[in-house]
Amino acid sequence: MAMDTLHHLQRPMEFLASAAKALRPAGRVILMEPAGTWWGRIFYRFFHHEPCLPAQILPPFEFPADDNGEFANMGMGQGLLKCERREFEAKLATLGLKVVAVDYRDLLAYPATGGFSNRAILPAGCLKVLMSIEQILPQFLTRVFALRMVIVLERNSSAVLVPE
Repeated sequence: MAMDTLHHLQRPMEFLASAAKALRPAGRVILMEPAGTWWGRIFYRFFHHEPCLPAQILPPFEFPADDNGEFANMGMGQGLLKCERREFEAKLATLGLKVVAVDYRDLLAYPATGGFSNRAILPAGCLKVLMSIEQILPQFLTRVFALRMVIVLERNSSAVLVPE
């Protein structure tokens, strides 16, 4: 499991190739990432210092570092799994991996909690109500408004990986 990691990788396919080698058949990689949805792009533009630009996530999925030698694009998950899904899944297949789930979530409660670095702006009781509301929202809404996404990749049980 990796949280907020994928969108910092200059060569995400190398990471996934390494993960595929480490997994047993039917083993899973679970990634929690920012969602570069319509609302996510607006929200992160005003409330986070890293860019959220899913349209810049293009094959061959290798990205240059910035002037500080770092890379970040909070639109990585959305770029790979919406904008470039066919190409991404083809590359995953060569690694013996497949996408088994993409879950969009956290559109109301996440900002109300203050995220990872700020204080909550609502009391715990209100946050529980918001989280309950989010649980019943249909995915067609959350695909547009969610701020977070969970990506589950699985190693094919029949995959035979060729050693390098």
